[in-house]
Amino acid sequence: MAITFGEDPVRAEVSDILARIAAGETVDQERERKHVDLKEETGRRDRSGQVGPGEERSAAVAQQLAAEAACMANTPGGGALIVGVGNDGTVLGAATDAEWLRHRIYEITGRLLTVDIAESEVQGKRLLVIISPPAVEPVRISGRIHWRVNDNCVEVDAATWHARRMRTLNYDWSGDTSTTPASAARPQALDLAREFLHDSGESEAEQVAGSTDSQLLRRLNAVTGEGMLTNAGVLVFVGRQSPSPTRLRPSRVCRWRQRHTREPQRSLSTRRTL
Repeated sequence: MAITFGEDPVRAEVSDILARIAAGETVDQERERKHVDLKEETGRRDRSGQVGPGEERSAAVAQQLAAEAACMANTPGGGALIVGVGNDGTVLGAATDAEWLRHRIYEITGRLLTVDIAESEVQGKRLLVIISPPAVEPVRISGRIHWRVNDNCVEVDAATWHARRMRTLNYDWSGDTSTTPASAARPQALDLAREFLHDSGESEAEQVAGSTDSQLLRRLNAVTGEGMLTNAGVLVFVGRQSPSPTRLRPSRVCRWRQRHTREPQRSLSTRRTL
């Protein structure tokens, strides 16, 4: 059976906006847009508001659009710019050469951002669609990081950016609930955990080591509130179905048993491996 992934939300929103503009609808800054921003090239209008012809290679336009594209890239999920439409919804068209702009954005962003630029003709005017993929590291313009909040690009510090990226991208499978109950935890594995805690020399760890099996698992965050081991808990306290071909320091288990129970020490031949 074929696997079908969901449509890219950024490109889907671009297609929707272009279709609305083509249909004669006014799409301006008042219309809520999650992933897409409308931009007109800087300098296209004179002081009286008249629209000029524009330039194919304007340094000011490159700097303007590089900053906007970086803002979109720094935003979780990335984003897009439709160049050639004013904030009031007026379709002006775009004069900038697409390939030149793509290279200039790459240079201005310190070679951290490679955008996808496509041309689209709407209402007889040439528009540019700039797609900014999500950044894997913050893209700075003039040493500063900006990302999109609602309809605005706002400055953010690097620590906040990295924290948000970790929350957005990181998926901790180990903390998910497994289908294995806590009662399946092996006594030998629990003993070994207690031995490591005891050997740490920390008073709090000693207290945890002295807990009952169920309390130990909970205090190590290896079990859920429903009594099921997490995936990490299964790996640590249940392990594989067959014994490991190598021994994992069995003497540590025996030492703990001697220290904390009355069980006599057994010979190596009678010790069970984890």
